[in-house]
Amino acid sequence: TPTVPHAAGPPQGSAADGSTVGGEGLDTRGVVTAEGAPPLPEGIDAHGWLVADAGTGQVLGARDPHGRYYPASTIKTLTLLTLAPQLDPAQVVVATAEDEAIEGSRVGLVRDGQYPVDLLFRALVMQSGNDVANALARVAGGVAPTVAAMNATAARLGASDTVVGTPSGLDVAGQSSSPYDLALFLRELVADPYTLDVLQTRIAQMPPRPGTRATRSSRRTRCWRTTPGRWAARPASPTPPGTPSWPRPSATAAGWWSASCRPNAARCTSRSRPPGCSTGASRPRPRSTRPAGWFD
Repeated sequence: TPTVPHAAGPPQGSAADGSTVGGEGLDTRGVVTAEGAPPLPEGIDAHGWLVADAGTGQVLGARDPHGRYYPASTIKTLTLLTLAPQLDPAQVVVATAEDEAIEGSRVGLVRDGQYPVDLLFRALVMQSGNDVANALARVAGGVAPTVAAMNATAARLGASDTVVGTPSGLDVAGQSSSPYDLALFLRELVADPYTLDVLQTRIAQMPPRPGTRATRSSRRTRCWRTTPGRWAARPASPTPPGTPSWPRPSATAAGWWSASCRPNAARCTSRSRPPGCSTGASRPRPRSTRPAGWFD
C-alpha cells in the first residue's frame, strides 16, 4: 500500500522546480513504456515497477514510477550504497545482543561473534539481514547518523520520493521509496565494481556458532535462476515492527541484469515483480580478494 505522501517537500515525483523527476512521461500512476518497447506480457499484477537502462538511465517501462511505497528491505540497497564508501571491508565487527535480538528477518549474528564488514555487506543484500543492518549502522556511528547519511545520499541522487526511517527497512511512519528511486540506487551500485560484486554474491558462508557448523546462505531472488545473463538483485518482504520472521514469498524486489537479457526484461518483471530493476551494458566481474571458500 502506498504510504501517505510526505507532509513537507515537493509533490510526488517532483523536483524542487516543479518538474517531474525523470521526465514528464513519468508523472502517472499507470503504465508507461518507451517508444519502440515490446508489448508487456499479460498478468503483471505489481502495483509499482520500473525497468531502466543502467548505462543511460532511460526508463524502458514502468507502472506508478513515483508511487511512494513502504520500501521494506529494498532500502538496504541505499544502506549499502551509503556505507560501502565509509567502512573498510576488512574491518571486523563484533555483534551485540541488540543485533542478535532484532525484529524481522535475520542472518543469525550471535553476540560476541566476529564478522568482517565485507561478509556483512553480502549478508545484508542476500538474506535481508536486519541484524546485519543494525550492526553496520552501529559501526558507522549509530542508527540515527546512518539514517541521516542515507537520506543525504538519496537527496544527492535526486531521489525525491525516498524518506529513510530505518537502515533495515523495518516499516516506520513516513518511510517511503519509489520504483524510480530504487532504480537510481541500483544504477549507482552496479557502476561501482565493489558494490556490484557484493550484489552478485550467490552463496555466502557465515562463521559457525560455538559447537555448530558454519551456515551457508544462498540468494533467494528467482530472476537470476530463470533469466539468462549477469544478475545483481535485492529481495525483500514488508516486515512491520513486531512481526515474527519466517520464510515467505518476496513482496518487493530490486535487481539489475546485463544488456544481453534485455528481451527478457518484461518476463522478469512478471515473475518476481521488482519495483526497481535496471539494465545496462555487461561488465566483467572484478577480481575479488575475498576469503577463499566463503563466497561464490
